[in-house]
Amino acid sequence: MVASFAAPLFAENGAAVLLPERETVVHVELASSCPSEKQAGCTVTFRTAKGLYSIHSKWGVDILSNSRQQQLETGLPMGITGLQKHPSGHFFIGRYKTGEQARALLFFLGQPFASSPGHLLIVGFSSDGKPYVVFDKEEYELYAFRTDKSKAKLIGKATMSEAVLGDAEDEPQIATYDPYSVFLINANGRAELSQEESETYNRLHYVWAGPKSREDYYVLFRAGRRPFGLRANQIDHYMKTKVKR
Repeated sequence: MVASFAAPLFAENGAAVLLPERETVVHVELASSCPSEKQAGCTVTFRTAKGLYSIHSKWGVDILSNSRQQQLETGLPMGITGLQKHPSGHFFIGRYKTGEQARALLFFLGQPFASSPGHLLIVGFSSDGKPYVVFDKEEYELYAFRTDKSKAKLIGKATMSEAVLGDAEDEPQIATYDPYSVFLINANGRAELSQEESETYNRLHYVWAGPKSREDYYVLFRAGRRPFGLRANQIDHYMKTKVKR
């Protein structure tokens, strides 16, 4: 069975979702303080036929964007690759399998601030519908949730790149080096950083100069070409001799 949505049961701060784990219906409710400053924290309540459970995060979560204008104002995405937004707008849902068992994850996001990513809280469910924390980080920008026959993975960044040169679409742009990180959902249902997968992903889709952000290394972007890594002392020379040809 594939997870599907039930109609929202809470008018303002909650909703219901049908999970594939034993066809369990879970009612999800956000505390009224959740859509606020991330320092305020957030409690999410999960109610099933077997009990009432609460998960508290030290950082707030917020309502997802429903329009391009909201996205520009809040920095929260309208969509994320591999996830489906719940009709309530309170969370995304991702689906994957462990063996033949279909599983579901709920993704709660907090607003980014300035050049820092927002909060990401991911909740999974045991076979009887009891929730547990899969991932809970103060700052993590999720770009994609991907699955295959053997694994589910999170692809994102702990730090956001900042442009240091080039604003127009038709000119080269140089940004800070902030690599992607890849987390795998392990056999216990928790997200675990994979250095191997992270390096492979960056080499294929970005550049690779180590697992952490660097102040002495930058990334050059040019339309139709792969990103290119540059040390800080190479930028002026490269721009003069190659980019402007």
